[in-house]
Amino acid sequence: MSRYTTQLRYICESLAGYEHSVGLGQIDDVLEKSVDKIFDFQYNYYDEDRKRDFEKMILRHFYQEEIGFETYGAWKLAFSSWFIENMEYYNKLYLAVTKYDFNPLNEIDVTTTRDIDGSLKTDGKTTSKNKSDNWNLYSETPQGGLEGVKSNKYLTTAQNDTSDNTNEEILDNKNIETRNEVVKEQGHRTSYIKLFTEYLKGIKNIDVLILQELEKFFIGLYL
Repeated sequence: MSRYTTQLRYICESLAGYEHSVGLGQIDDVLEKSVDKIFDFQYNYYDEDRKRDFEKMILRHFYQEEIGFETYGAWKLAFSSWFIENMEYYNKLYLAVTKYDFNPLNEIDVTTTRDIDGSLKTDGKTTSKNKSDNWNLYSETPQGGLEGVKSNKYLTTAQNDTSDNTNEEILDNKNIETRNEVVKEQGHRTSYIKLFTEYLKGIKNIDVLILQELEKFFIGLYL
């Protein structure tokens, strides 16, 4: 029985083609016949196969509550506008929970790849120079003794050997062997209980969140 506006159940029954109110035992039939007439506007939902059940779930939840507007037309405009404006956000939440593959108990999941050179690259030129100037002095009858030989006096023979060599080496090593080193770290540092509790908070039922948002469209006399 309505007090201020009208219960959603009477709107659904009227749209389902009933001339008089029927009992709650026929709620499934009423929702099946009225859901497409209430949700006759276009909005995106992450799973088209589940979309109709999602809509009937909403109508069932608020079935005995009165709409929070004086007329059905005003309520329908505000109700449909919320879905058009907000469902993209909730679709991302649905996808985050149902589509992405990850392990909630892995606090750490990092893979690092590093390139390691097997040899050092050398590219350049080295030059070495050798120069010598040697004298061989000999005296058969050193009249001046050893000092005379050192001073180039009274020499029998003298031989001078000189050399001037330049060596140049080109260094060019471009054959470098490169290999990859993959380091993977995976696991956890805190307790499993804490990680799992945080994970459950993250996958809180998205349907419940939406129902809480839709409460503002009803007076909420019935809980």
